[in-house]
Amino acid sequence: MSDEWDFYFARVNDAVSSIFVDLGIRPDVPVETRPWLLWVWVKLQSPNPDGLSTSDEAPKLNAIGEALDATVSATCGAQLVGRITGNSRREFYFYAAEPGELTASVANAMKVFAEYTYETGSTFQPEWEQYLMLYPSETNLERMKNRRVLEALAEQGDSHTIPRKVDHWLYFGDEASRAACRETLAAIDFAVEDEGMAEEDGGLQSLIDADLRFHRAVLKAAHNPYLEMVLDPVMSTFLQQIKLSNSFNPGLDMHRHIFIEIRERNSVGARQAVRRLMKSTLEDSRRALKNIP
Repeated sequence: MSDEWDFYFARVNDAVSSIFVDLGIRPDVPVETRPWLLWVWVKLQSPNPDGLSTSDEAPKLNAIGEALDATVSATCGAQLVGRITGNSRREFYFYAAEPGELTASVANAMKVFAEYTYETGSTFQPEWEQYLMLYPSETNLERMKNRRVLEALAEQGDSHTIPRKVDHWLYFGDEASRAACRETLAAIDFAVEDEGMAEEDGGLQSLIDADLRFHRAVLKAAHNPYLEMVLDPVMSTFLQQIKLSNSFNPGLDMHRHIFIEIRERNSVGARQAVRRLMKSTLEDSRRALKNIP
């Protein structure tokens, strides 16, 4: 176990989860002498509506974690590598030479926490797949670093509410990749600007054309030819609805938000922004269709 532990949030099995993992051991993974994965899942007593732990229950959960770490590590020669809190439970993951007396050691540790129910298990996993799943992606690693910077600034008295310029740098493997990215961002940006100009002019067809250019630019940025293929049939149906209802709301502010998230390389934010746009479009469509004579 190293001293370099940190946490991040992600969805695990479609549940919002907090993942706390030992980052410092990554260069040594997998550890050949510990090919067995051991786990202990403890059901939360009072989870919040998202299935995460509450501040009231946190001290007891921390005490359980310390007891399990001390007992399982000593009895099974195991190494705690991470934990997941979500879906109304806290999951502890260890790696060991073999399961040994896992069941007995966990039962001994949980004696003083009789109000909690738990499960234990083990599997032979020499490649440490579970740890690699716990280890954050490059995007989450960057978010963790950003959080540390903000925490360090706050400790020095910095106020995060003060607006300031933040420069972002992107590095590419070659000139062609950089040019392609620049062209993609420019196309989306120009499409958003065109929508703004068309909205000011008030021309319905110009607004529709600008909206279509925006969606084409975003789909091209996804590098998924199948998405580009379905755009025309979907837009054809959508245009028929517009003609029947004589109403159209392109959601310009939402388009700007999508562009900003893409530009900042925030995949989660971009996905959420697109979902909000889709939900808004569906609601607008239902209202418009109700008004058709």
